[in-house]
Amino acid sequence: SVVKQFNLVNIGKCIWNVQGITTSCDCVSATISSEMINPGDTAVLMMSFIADSIPGYFSKYTDIYFNEKENPEHFLVHGFIDNHNTHL
Repeated sequence: SVVKQFNLVNIGKCIWNVQGITTSCDCVSATISSEMINPGDTAVLMMSFIADSIPGYFSKYTDIYFNEKENPEHFLVHGFIDNHNTHL
């Protein structure tokens, strides 16, 4: 599997409340270290993609909805699978 870590730093003046997390497919999982990120604090988003045996380019994403916003923040992982080796 492919695992990518994103550090989310709240540089604003308002608290970020995670309202929901969605992924592009069942082969992607995502967890966040805190559902509330205070100004100046950091939360860690861990995104995992289970690479299948089909070689070629892949592009997967996770969307995080903060503070009841209609438009999520979009986190993307892409790469190329060649003979069961994954290149990011």
